[in-house]
Amino acid sequence: MRRLVGFVLVLTAVAMITTSCKREEDQKLAIGRFITATEQRSRKFVYLDQTRKVRTQVTGVVEDDFRYKTRLTVNGTPVEDEVTSDDALAVRFLAPDQLTNFLASPSLAALGSSAGALSPILALETRRWVLDKSGAPQLLASATDRRKEGDDPVFDSLTALQYVRRAVNLSVQVKKYKKDDVEPVYKEKEDPFPKPKAGSKVTRYDMRPPAMPKADARGATGNQQTPGESNFRKIAVYVRDGVIVEVREVIDVASKLDDLIRIFKLPNKTTVDTAVFAINAVRAGQGDDLVRVRNMSLQFQDIGSDLKVELPTEVVDGSLTILKFRGRQPIAGTPTPTPQA
Repeated sequence: MRRLVGFVLVLTAVAMITTSCKREEDQKLAIGRFITATEQRSRKFVYLDQTRKVRTQVTGVVEDDFRYKTRLTVNGTPVEDEVTSDDALAVRFLAPDQLTNFLASPSLAALGSSAGALSPILALETRRWVLDKSGAPQLLASATDRRKEGDDPVFDSLTALQYVRRAVNLSVQVKKYKKDDVEPVYKEKEDPFPKPKAGSKVTRYDMRPPAMPKADARGATGNQQTPGESNFRKIAVYVRDGVIVEVREVIDVASKLDDLIRIFKLPNKTTVDTAVFAINAVRAGQGDDLVRVRNMSLQFQDIGSDLKVELPTEVVDGSLTILKFRGRQPIAGTPTPTPQA
């Protein structure tokens, strides 16, 4: 009889674990549905990426997958506008003194004032629109794309929901936020995100990061496993009426510093900067993405509204391959077009 009771208790425990895992997976699937529903609707957005030194903001309007416009602002200064419609891309610089930082090659700067009146670079230097009729960017990551997070803030803003989907997949649990939860994803004193107001129709979902790798852990290639952004990520997704209205993220190394010191036997006086430098030195050597300590927020407004995006009418025609990650990039085996002079 005791054995039977014990067997029943084991089955009950297994059933509870299975149910718990199913609830966890259901939350991941729910977030996936919310992402898809949001991607399929027109919307306005504000994307903010803030590190210790640089505050980058992208505001935009998305009519659909083929029509959208953005404005890039860096440390409070409007820098660049972009408009995409079908295959066409139009760009203008509101801060021409920063144009050099966006050129595919610094040597292209010589094609500005020394070139003819219709030079795309001269047009950009004088705050005019340049239209590349076949230069619409590819917003799906490809194997040949060398962009890293932070390299192209406009691209990051337009693909932010894809980023959230990857974060969901890398998390070990997605859980609805509940006040007084006995097992919250983030402890109260370490929770950096606003709580939904009482009576609000907004539901917050938190993602539990994976555990820190052990000091002797090895990857599939035999390299030492080092902590990555997923280990330091705190992220909350806010949902209302089946769509995402806000995302908040913090890459928080500070709250994990004691764990890093203990696991990897670092000096007790190790700082966040020193720890990140050491981690990134190893990750760079292994060809892995670096850890960026940052705060990110993404807000959506007017979701599903009748929003229209139109190309500017007064433009200079030209190739935007002169800019990093812009214009229709040449296909392997075809000649590289010469920028217009």
